[in-house]
Amino acid sequence: MDAVSQHVLKYLTEVEEAAEDVLTTKQQIVDLDTKRNRNREALNALKTEMSDTEKVKVCFGNMFIKFPKSKTREMIQRDQEQLDKELNDLHKALKAKVNRLNEMQGMKSFGCSAGNLQQLFDVLENTCIEFLAEKYMRTLMLLNLQLQDKVCEPFGITWSFA
Repeated sequence: MDAVSQHVLKYLTEVEEAAEDVLTTKQQIVDLDTKRNRNREALNALKTEMSDTEKVKVCFGNMFIKFPKSKTREMIQRDQEQLDKELNDLHKALKAKVNRLNEMQGMKSFGCSAGNLQQLFDVLENTCIEFLAEKYMRTLMLLNLQLQDKVCEPFGITWSFA
């Protein structure tokens, strides 16, 4: 294989690995979100269906164990907090991986976080204001010239826009 073919093959391999990494992270997010939804259903069932003094059966692997309802609720809530933390970390990592993949493919990425979006809006707003002000000034100057030509000059009046 010549050097160009090897370079293209290396590039495509790197892009494919990055894309595979993105897909793996997405699948992890889906799996953790499914588990979080099951935990939420279990918490709702614990709130509504039984009294606090009863014991509930909890599945650990392929075994059911009876636990007090309050202890079970605490375990599920801790699990929910851990899942939320892991999901947030995965979402951040996914954003970075997607940006990296886009850069590898030659796409420009805009890191869209709340602060970056506000900065982008500020820049756009300032640019629009400057553009409109410049256009307004040009319009006023044109009106000034038209007024001078049609109204002021025949009567010897000098008037200028400052």
